[in-house]
Amino acid sequence: MSAPIEKIKVPREDDERMAYSVEDTRDDSSLSSCDDQMTEDRQSAQPPFLEPVENADFGFETPCSTTVPVPVATTTSSVVSGDNDIQSKPDEVPPECLRRVSRVKAPLEEESGLLKFDKQIVPPRVNCAEKIVICLDISSEHSQEPFRAKDGSHYEPLTMLKRVIEKYVKLKHRINNEHEFALILITETAHWMYGFTSDVEEMVSMIEGLDPQQTCDSCDLSALFRVIFEHVQLPLVEKPSIVPPPYVVRVVVLYNRSHCMPLFQDGKEVLDMLQRSPYFFTDVIYAHDVPTNDNKCEEVFDALCTLDDIWQTSYLFEVDRNIARLHDTFARLLAHPLQRCHQDACSYLLQPRPSAAAAAADPADPPK
Repeated sequence: MSAPIEKIKVPREDDERMAYSVEDTRDDSSLSSCDDQMTEDRQSAQPPFLEPVENADFGFETPCSTTVPVPVATTTSSVVSGDNDIQSKPDEVPPECLRRVSRVKAPLEEESGLLKFDKQIVPPRVNCAEKIVICLDISSEHSQEPFRAKDGSHYEPLTMLKRVIEKYVKLKHRINNEHEFALILITETAHWMYGFTSDVEEMVSMIEGLDPQQTCDSCDLSALFRVIFEHVQLPLVEKPSIVPPPYVVRVVVLYNRSHCMPLFQDGKEVLDMLQRSPYFFTDVIYAHDVPTNDNKCEEVFDALCTLDDIWQTSYLFEVDRNIARLHDTFARLLAHPLQRCHQDACSYLLQPRPSAAAAAADPADPPK
């Protein structure tokens, strides 16, 4: 005798999973035996890495106590997509995460037996507005070497630094006229002078009026970032991995001494607090004399490198009294912090195309 024919209805629209409603014409005894057989098949097909947990509490009401298989050796994290659907993916950092990663520590309950984990946030690569804080060292030293041009002319270090800063501000404003600028002067401590403003001419006029100060015996980096913390407000974004920020904050430190060590006299707590934000960046340009045994150029640069010894998303450069190298260094800071790659991955060399004669001589290596 042939099996009874099942009538399949149209899927119900009110069911999100589009389950099909089946009308069965078999009697109750055949249905009961079929259900028993399906239950045995499910129990025998249970994978070995799943352990049954009876009366498991998953945060919602169930009609009866059921045996739910729970994975033992799998570790996943939940991410929220654009449609607020929770998806599961392995806990690993994508390889392209070369930018700042905001680690917001989320402590778990101790009785759960799980270790603490870091939730990693990668902001979108967008050309949003920048709030650029220029931190200029105006302290002079007695035996400071001047910048030398190719024609033999000499320029004082502060004069040349002011010139390249003015060009940098004008170029950044031409790229995006929503950029804003501020100025901090560095002596033994730090002084907030001006900003934030998008008026380039006013900013340039403020920079041109600066004069070198007397020699300072110390430089307090703790005071510098304390001033920044008092005048800068970092943006807060609800979904930072999806929604771009309204702006980012970039601090450009220009240090100009070869005999004075910059130190954190009151610790790095304020800097660490600022760097927890994925929208805060610190770039450094160290203009120094020719390194000798009489100065501390190498020690000073090592100290400046500690400004970003954890995240390593800042750009740190050192340049001697070479005018061309100074301009090239500032040109490398024109890229947006959210769109540039890691400094170690940058290459500023132009690769020439191989000529047609070279390609014909070596056909195994065609021009790219």
